[in-house]
Amino acid sequence: MHIGPLPPWAAKLAERLVAESILPWRPDQVIINEYIESQGISKHVDCESCFEEAIAMFSLLESWEMVFRKKNTKLKAAQLLERGSLAVLTGDARYQWTHEIPSRKMEPSGLPRGRRISITLRKVRTNQPNL
Repeated sequence: MHIGPLPPWAAKLAERLVAESILPWRPDQVIINEYIESQGISKHVDCESCFEEAIAMFSLLESWEMVFRKKNTKLKAAQLLERGSLAVLTGDARYQWTHEIPSRKMEPSGLPRGRRISITLRKVRTNQPNL
């Protein structure tokens, strides 16, 4: 659902993603999530029919691990989302693998968790024909 324009700071970020050829289109939705200590988010695939292919995720404040699981298999991979990093899910990573932030008090590195902010940018699909 599109509910209005991006705030100015997010619009600048969206424009930069396009200008640097990270995304082929300008995102029109931003989500900010805060994770504190042992919080996480369960495994999921962002709604396939709701959003365009690429999902851009910025990680702020702390480095936390994201776990990917290939659908209908036992394949699993972990990736550290470093503080200040950008992860872009597209293709198989977007549609064939779930992603999650496990709920735990410490990272596998042994560092205790404090606070992580994630900024997710994506484009809402429209059902209108291309003109």
